[in-house]
Amino acid sequence: MSIELGWTVASQAATWAQQAVKAARNRKQQRAAHVVANAGVLVAGMRALDRRFRRLFVPLLYFEPSAWPEERRSRWADELALLAYDDTILPRMRTSLAALKQNISEQPEELRRPLQRLVDDICGGFIVGKSQAGPTMEDLERGTAGWDSILPIEAHMPQIVELVRSADEGSVRDQVKWLAAAALKRPDKFSIKWEFSIPAWLLEEFGDADRFGPLRPLSDAAEFCFGEILAFQQKVFPALPSPDWVWSDE
Repeated sequence: MSIELGWTVASQAATWAQQAVKAARNRKQQRAAHVVANAGVLVAGMRALDRRFRRLFVPLLYFEPSAWPEERRSRWADELALLAYDDTILPRMRTSLAALKQNISEQPEELRRPLQRLVDDICGGFIVGKSQAGPTMEDLERGTAGWDSILPIEAHMPQIVELVRSADEGSVRDQVKWLAAAALKRPDKFSIKWEFSIPAWLLEEFGDADRFGPLRPLSDAAEFCFGEILAFQQKVFPALPSPDWVWSDE
């Protein structure tokens, strides 16, 4: 596993947006392309963070210090620290979030509903957190991350990192396993309103499944909204290129 130095999806999204704008026949189709690009960045970001989170925490459920060489533990600790203080994915998501928030009220009702759910209920609460009303422009300009609204990640990450890096006793092993299990379990309270942001079928299928981690239901709900957004914009812009980068497995 290598430390992520950048997020290639962001450059893929920018390239796609340029191609889509060139293919557009009028300004309405150009605006549609930008909406899809920004919504796609939010969805791709949620998926990327969800994968990283589970990739790092699921193996810790089976943590055995004797089976983890010092080099591996040190590398894992570095990855955990980078996840807690992400500065590659979340900044791109904040930029797209701010762009979408600017024009939601001007969109047709059929498009405004999924955009509102994606921006305010799902990604807004996750990226900025702190407020049930969703992020303000001041929050976005300050770049306030909202990890603590979804996970107690910044508060507990130093402890997890130190335990993984220096684990050499059975008691430490048990602490690591316990913390990993706690991180993967969906918290009881979020700073967003689940009943409005996630379709009932997603809550029934994924909402209480701890093994998926706390970000999976949000990621699934974001994809659900993106499907509605994409379907609407394809009616406005039939020649819109397929945004395959959204589902990239980088």
